[in-house]
Amino acid sequence: MAKVTDICNDVYRLTPAMRGMLQELIRLCRIEELNVYVFETYRTPQRQAWLYANGRSKLKTAGMHGKGLAVDIVFKDAKGRWSWDEKKFNYRRVAEISKSIGLTPGYYWPRFHDGAHHQLGR
Repeated sequence: MAKVTDICNDVYRLTPAMRGMLQELIRLCRIEELNVYVFETYRTPQRQAWLYANGRSKLKTAGMHGKGLAVDIVFKDAKGRWSWDEKKFNYRRVAEISKSIGLTPGYYWPRFHDGAHHQLGR
């Protein structure tokens, strides 16, 4: 059994439609040399509760991640470590590409900014 600290980055936990959109997003990003990677796909209610309790999420419920309709894609730094640093990496451009193919990027959310998040639907 998975622990709440375990991250699921299995693209087959996404719906087929979301998986196809993710593949297209990554393809278009790579054309522009935006080397993003899948960080997290599916999220259990238990993991979401843990993230919320530890201040790592502003949502109490797994929402779109729990339905297989959301993914977090993240850059890696020169040492291969995950990086959410928007000053070093162009999350804005990834969001523009995401929006152009019909995804909803968390980068533009007015209530809370989530530059790595992309979902199918609102």
